[in-house]
Amino acid sequence: MDEARTYLTEEPPSEPLFTLDLGANGGMFAPTSAADMLSWIQTELAFWAWIREVSSNGNFKSALDNAMAPLKQAENRAVEAKGYEIPLNESAVVDRAKEVEQLVRVALLELKWPHSSTNLAKATELLRQEDPLAAAAYLYVFVPATQGYPFDARDASSWRGFVQGLMQRYDLAGVGTFELEAQRGALEQLREKYEQVLGKKKNSIELLQGDFARLVGDINTSKNAQETEFSQILTTAKEQHDDSIKEHKEEMEALRRAFNEAMTLRAPVDYWQTKASSHGEKANAWMKWTFGSMVALGLLLGLLAAWVFLTLHDEKPDAWKIAVLVLVGVLGVWAVRLIVRMYLSHQHLATDAEERVTMIKTYLALLEGDRMPSDDDRKLVLTPLFRPATDGIVKDEGLPHPLLELFTRSQGK
Repeated sequence: MDEARTYLTEEPPSEPLFTLDLGANGGMFAPTSAADMLSWIQTELAFWAWIREVSSNGNFKSALDNAMAPLKQAENRAVEAKGYEIPLNESAVVDRAKEVEQLVRVALLELKWPHSSTNLAKATELLRQEDPLAAAAYLYVFVPATQGYPFDARDASSWRGFVQGLMQRYDLAGVGTFELEAQRGALEQLREKYEQVLGKKKNSIELLQGDFARLVGDINTSKNAQETEFSQILTTAKEQHDDSIKEHKEEMEALRRAFNEAMTLRAPVDYWQTKASSHGEKANAWMKWTFGSMVALGLLLGLLAAWVFLTLHDEKPDAWKIAVLVLVGVLGVWAVRLIVRMYLSHQHLATDAEERVTMIKTYLALLEGDRMPSDDDRKLVLTPLFRPATDGIVKDEGLPHPLLELFTRSQGK
């Protein structure tokens, strides 16, 4: 499982230095580094290293060495490319990689040198285990003939391998036993390779399934948490919305009541404002009449007193003159008093009207601020607001009877 996790978490492969399609003779050769390239070539050379140890009097071994020469040159170029990777010289690595590509192309595609995974390589390996010299002669048949290297052998093993190669290449006697074994070996190697790949893939898939199940669980947990949170948010929002609607309705109802009250009390406000203005103007006018009448009465009484006392005979005033003076004084005082009472009445009515306007406006402000919750509170305001208005005139404004009686008695004597 750890290997599968490592397989999943490893970094994606780098861009290959080149891509060479070898077809059935090795598949796709796409090294991503100089080390990868060198490892591939050295694996092939190691597989065919036994050819160097074969001792033969014939010249077919030279033909094999000549066919393997491009691979050996490719190994040298790969070693150079790997050396350029340490002090990074990208251009030199790319140049050596191109040379390696060309040399491998020549060896495996043009000279048909078999890849270690092919049936031919497996058959040659099986024959090598019996007779290396025969295996070399067998391989010679499948390598394209090069000028100067015709088959020439002086031993039975070489001829045995050469004849078996001819029979296999041209299908002269069907498939031999070692060819079948070679094919079985190649298939077995392929099967093992793909078993390993399938094992890794299986482990990776199982790991992915486990991770997927955990992710699904985490997603479901997160989903449930989000649904719960969202439901709580919706519930809270709904409650807040309902509260806001309720509060808004209450405010609108208060405004409606205040508006209705304001419309209802607009006429009284206008009426009492007009009354206050009218009584204020009349109070000012009567105040002027009050001071004027007092001055006029003082002048009149002064003139009458001067007339009475300037016309004395034997230092005794005439009774009728005294009566006229007293009568004018009493009537004048009564008239001035009446004027003063009219002034005070209008002043009182103006103040009362202004108080009513102020009370109405205060009442409307209390309604608008919803600070008049009960009917009892309204009664406390409306009772003095709509009380009957007095005229402010003091009753019993007739002539002063005691003075008239005193004047009548003096006349009778």
